[in-house]
Amino acid sequence: MSVKQEQYLIKVVSYDSNWPVQFEQEAERIKKALGSNCIEIHHIGSTSVPDLVAKPVIDMIPVVLDISKVDGANAAMRALGYEAKGEYGIPFRRYFQKGDNRRTHHAHIFELGNSEIDRHLKFRDWMRVHPKDREAYARLKQELARQYSDDITAYCLGKEDFIATIDKKAGFNGLRMVKALTTREWDKVRHFRQFYFLTKQGFLILIPGLLSIMRMFILFYFKEVKSQVMLICNYGLITERHYGLSLSMNLKETINMVPVFWHYVKNGSKVRAIRVCMSSRHQML
Repeated sequence: MSVKQEQYLIKVVSYDSNWPVQFEQEAERIKKALGSNCIEIHHIGSTSVPDLVAKPVIDMIPVVLDISKVDGANAAMRALGYEAKGEYGIPFRRYFQKGDNRRTHHAHIFELGNSEIDRHLKFRDWMRVHPKDREAYARLKQELARQYSDDITAYCLGKEDFIATIDKKAGFNGLRMVKALTTREWDKVRHFRQFYFLTKQGFLILIPGLLSIMRMFILFYFKEVKSQVMLICNYGLITERHYGLSLSMNLKETINMVPVFWHYVKNGSKVRAIRVCMSSRHQML
């Protein structure tokens, strides 16, 4: 007889001063599981911000020297109660979740130098010292939790615009690369495209089919963020497909070779962020 899995329900609660203690305790366990590959572990997310409401789930970023070695620690992480989720939509990440549908901890493991580390820390530090933004974020989270109590995807997507605004305020200018794995995530990508465009001179208009513009952007990113774009240039094959620019990736950090669309988000005065969508299920237009 099959057992029906309990549904994950979103619950936002008042700040608990015990959350930092829970983080410290779990961080010590994870450091042992990851061994010498782990340099440090950061407490991130809403549970790391005093006086901010949050889902009672501790989010952490363990920083490692070599992301490819993390898979070898899956058994040790499993012994702590974690389920290995792989990249889970963010290239060059290893994501672990503890507690099934009664989640207690999330571990987002990144290699030293990954811009996602800087983004999360800037967001956390900004929210700690800006009460008006913290209160606005709390109201948004409470409303989303009421509206989408049984829909974690809608809850997370509902926060995207606010988070992007804080990223800009906090001075994040790094490179982001995220796969849109569902139709709703793709809709959010299209939403961002309506508000953040590239210019011809400074990179403003993204016209489907212009491979020369794509090459220009790749060179631009190569100069600005050498480490991550070098990986893209070394392993990526640029082609024109499905009425737009696509990239067939065969990176060491991706499980399969899949065609993806690249979308650029203007962050401040320069184009920095990238959104990626599986072209096997979605088209640009």
